[in-house]
Amino acid sequence: MSQRSEEVGEVVMPGIAIGLTRTPARLGAAVRRPGADGPAVLAGRGYTDTDIEELARGWVLQTAALPSGWDDF
Repeated sequence: MSQRSEEVGEVVMPGIAIGLTRTPARLGAAVRRPGADGPAVLAGRGYTDTDIEELARGWVLQTAALPSGWDDF
């Protein structure tokens, strides 16, 4: 199965390997940069854009220049 990654383009992902009786399996989204969903998660918890910018300026979280999700560790 192939998916589109916002970072590297088209990637081949493995399909669903196992199935569970009462929990239908589904293929998730392609990998994103670590922290890329941070602003959306915080907004969902009631933080405003201004709050998130303040946290980033205070080095509490990183919203820009995120590390690659595809680096070899």
